[in-house]
Amino acid sequence: MLLVNPLTALVFFDILKKGGHAALVNTAAASTLGRMIVRLALKKGIPLINIVRRKDQADLLHSLGAEYVLISTEPDFEQKLSALAHKLKATLILDAISGKFTQQLIDAAPDNSLVLLYSNLSQEPSQISPHSLWNHNIRVEGFYLGLWAAKQNLLKILSLSQEVQKLARTDLQSSIFKRLPLSSINEALDMYQKNMTAGKILLVIEPSVISL
Repeated sequence: MLLVNPLTALVFFDILKKGGHAALVNTAAASTLGRMIVRLALKKGIPLINIVRRKDQADLLHSLGAEYVLISTEPDFEQKLSALAHKLKATLILDAISGKFTQQLIDAAPDNSLVLLYSNLSQEPSQISPHSLWNHNIRVEGFYLGLWAAKQNLLKILSLSQEVQKLARTDLQSSIFKRLPLSSINEALDMYQKNMTAGKILLVIEPSVISL
């Protein structure tokens, strides 16, 4: 909440700038990290295609100001994604889903796109057709914040860390849904797994800060 997600969001935009990408695709866009990306894109004026699974998640992103939101369970999702990605030249694709979904993203991507795999919410191995990569010069790379940080100089890390602190209460904030006592850890896990979009659940020791 305080470092990993906010820093990851900032790094994605750093990659976008260095790679000369005009726009990007944001999967799992209703997640805490996904919403950070939405707010940063709005602030920076960068076109962003957001992908969610449900209409209530789409409504949530629209309420934040997101312009382009696609629902992956709709029958015409792939056609809409391809048309929009080519129109906006969205050549940076952030894939938090993996599994079969990675190939859908590749098929919709404009030529010379970069697909960054940074999570595996589907819990499935990625299935990728090599022909779709070399025919359109599409690269698929893994992203792990720890390995990225190890390759940066200290000034770069300090600069991004200062930006995280500055934006922690605004663009890089995390929504908190509940505070529960430490003894309710099983309830907390069950609650979070049933509705991750609602926000984080904090386990606390001091009863006076618990909000039920």
